[in-house]
Amino acid sequence: MLIRKAVTAFIGQFCYIIIGLIGNSVLSKILGPTNIGKLGVVMVFVAVSSIVVEGGFGGALIQKKQVESKDYSTVFIFNLIVGFFFTVFLFFFSDLVGYFYSEPLLSEILKALCVIPLLISFQVSSNARLVREMRFKERALYKLISLAVTTLIATLMALKGFGIWSYVLLVVMNPLLLSLLLFFRVKTFTKLVFNKESFSKMYSFGVNTSIVNALNSVFN
Repeated sequence: MLIRKAVTAFIGQFCYIIIGLIGNSVLSKILGPTNIGKLGVVMVFVAVSSIVVEGGFGGALIQKKQVESKDYSTVFIFNLIVGFFFTVFLFFFSDLVGYFYSEPLLSEILKALCVIPLLISFQVSSNARLVREMRFKERALYKLISLAVTTLIATLMALKGFGIWSYVLLVVMNPLLLSLLLFFRVKTFTKLVFNKESFSKMYSFGVNTSIVNALNSVFN
């Protein structure tokens, strides 16, 4: 049974990567390297903040021996707060990025992408539950649906002449659709509460993991 689940997880991740590669290749061909390069500049900031949001406390939930509804709820609330903080930070930071690179478009793009950390914060608890319960097939299905749908829409928009904003839509819509699927399909808590005791038990692991993941992302 364990081997079967591992194979399912591998196949799901492989399909996800293939769809992503095909979609990125098609969009890169349509939009050209200049537009993709502009998006890559601002994605560094989005990626680091998103890793901080999703990495630490999701892992704390997964490694915890016994997890209750209050644990999922506590992590959900904490990640919403962190996600909101990074969204606001990136929004106001965007003008500085545009000024630094002497490219006002970068500021507009980052303002559009700044919502991503908040969207990802909705996924953390649900993702942790799916991994804990080894529901890899279900998790892979949700990821594939969100990526396939948003890649198709973005490609059609690129062909219609929306330029770099079609790629921006892909980057925003993918986590949005995945968040909606996970939030409504994977129930993690029955009551929305923040438990201080639960938070303190996961704090050390969650914070340390978030810092390490963020540093790895920066150096990579």
